Amino acid sequence: MKSVCVRAGAYALGLLVLAAPAAAAEPLEVFATNYPLAYFAERILADGGTVRMPPGSGDPADWRPRVDDVLGMQRADVILFNGAGFEPWREWVTLAPSRIVDTSAGFRDRYLDVEDGTRHRHGPTGEDALSAIASTTWIDFTLAVEQAATVRRALVTAGADDTVMAANFDALRIDLIDLDRSLSQATEDHGDAPLIASHPVYGYLARRYGLDVRNLHWEADVAPDEAAWAELEALLAEHPARWMIWERDPLSESVARLAAMGVGSVVFDPAGARPAEADFLTVMRANIARLGAALDEVEP
Repeated sequence: MKSVCVRAGAYALGLLVLAAPAAAAEPLEVFATNYPLAYFAERILADGGTVRMPPGSGDPADWRPRVDDVLGMQRADVILFNGAGFEPWREWVTLAPSRIVDTSAGFRDRYLDVEDGTRHRHGPTGEDALSAIASTTWIDFTLAVEQAATVRRALVTAGADDTVMAANFDALRIDLIDLDRSLSQATEDHGDAPLIASHPVYGYLARRYGLDVRNLHWEADVAPDEAAWAELEALLAEHPARWMIWERDPLSESVARLAAMGVGSVVFDPAGARPAEADFLTVMRANIARLGAALDEVEP
């Protein structure tokens, strides 16, 4: 009788073990080198982890990690790199290769040169040529979808629960596809309209959405000198643009002098840094609305 009771007790204990819910996966710690990647990870993970970025409010493309920053990255389960030259410091920072995910590596053959927007060339061994790579890949929203998919795969590999993340990723993918559709519609029939960019960060946008963009090297918060204005006049003589695209609001005196030359100013914020009062989706929708309105003022 005693052995029967022992067996019965063991059987009941086994049922309790089987009935107990599986232990939840430990929340992941993710480090993303720019805001678009952080946004993708936050949307996909939801409450399944924490996402950190380079400290401060400056442009993450200009960030150079210090010792404490590197130690912080080393504690992360997943380190999301944008790739395409966005992190020039990666060559001299020691991080676990198994935790690093280059989110743009899957479309390496579609990288662009930063200056002329042409396809980036590779050396005979397949290594990058000396020309700089354009790094703001995510403003081609089809590439943003690919980067978000890579983020999801990295989180699954790190142990996140994909039964939850699958729905989150699908919602994010739909939003990014909607951005792509909206920008395609806003730029449709405007491919012949000459545009000037204050800085060479719009190569992927120009290629995807068929825009004729020439680049300057102006900073929004710095007044151009007379040599810069002379360079602009020479450019306008061969490329008569009516709009200049800025990464953020330019100085009012720059806007006024451009307007006197017949050139308007329109902001298309790449959102490499986390916005103060909005999210990636909101910023991009506002970008599309502004650029679309500007292009509609240009004679077809």
